[in-house]
Amino acid sequence: MQQLVRDWLEPLTTLLREAAWSMPLGQGVHLLGVCLLIGAAVMLYPRLAGSHRDGPPALVAGRLLPWIWIALGVLAVTGFVLFSAEPARMMRSPVFKTKMAMLALVIVLTVILQRRARRTLGKFETGNALAAMAGVSLTLWLAIAASGRLIGYGRRLLDYFFG
Repeated sequence: MQQLVRDWLEPLTTLLREAAWSMPLGQGVHLLGVCLLIGAAVMLYPRLAGSHRDGPPALVAGRLLPWIWIALGVLAVTGFVLFSAEPARMMRSPVFKTKMAMLALVIVLTVILQRRARRTLGKFETGNALAAMAGVSLTLWLAIAASGRLIGYGRRLLDYFFG
């Protein structure tokens, strides 16, 4: 299986390493996707926790959740391209593995939130459970963005802090 993945990724990996424009372009588009996602999350989750009264939370979710999904699509494509540049190093990185685990969790939370918003359109009220889910989701999105920056330094940071 690993050989199949290596054979499949090798042409892309070679292109990304040899083309001077590919990594800066991929990283730039990835960063724009992060900004779009974090911006939508920062506007959405506090409102779902009840901090603003600019309409029913379901309507706010209806306006902002599509932006989160669009940004997540951009991040998936550009993240795969960035991953393809150095797949072996990424797979060994504990920071990358943690980032992927947090990403899986926050996607599940976002799907639950979106289903709840669709099911109760107009009656979608904030409450303790929703506020907690919104807080955890926003925290996870911020931690995912931070861990993306730390992937290159993960081993050195772990060695520094934990010997």
